[in-house]
Amino acid sequence: IPIFGAERYIGEFPTRLHSDLRHLVEMFRRGKQPRLADQRVAALEEAFLESPEGSGTPRSTAELRALVETWRAEGRASFDAEKYYDRERTAGYTEHNRGPQEDLSRRALQLCSLHTGFTVPAAERGQGL
Repeated sequence: IPIFGAERYIGEFPTRLHSDLRHLVEMFRRGKQPRLADQRVAALEEAFLESPEGSGTPRSTAELRALVETWRAEGRASFDAEKYYDRERTAGYTEHNRGPQEDLSRRALQLCSLHTGFTVPAAERGQGL
C-alpha cells in the first residue's frame, strides 16, 4: 500500500477484506475512526490473528494503527522539502496563488490604513471582510 511516500507491506489477506483493510489504513492515516460495521472489523481482526507471528503482519487493528503511526514518523523524518518543492512545483504554486495572494496583500495593507494604489469599487465599500 502506498502511504507516507513509500510502498508498505501489511501482509496477505483474503480478497474480500482488501477494501476494508485499505479503509482502516486510510482512516488511521487521517487520524480518524474507521467507519466499518462491527462484523467487518471482526473479520479483519480474525484475519490478523491468522497471519503467522513474526511475518511483519500486524496481529490486530491496534497493531495496525501503531504501524501506521510508525510509518507517519518515518515519513516525516525522511521528508526533504528541497526535493519535494522543485522548480516546477514551486512555479506552479506561485502561478496558481498569484492573484489571491496579491488580493490578500492589498486587503491587509488597506486594513492597516496604508495606501496601495488600488481603489476599492464603490459596490464593495463598507461590506467588511
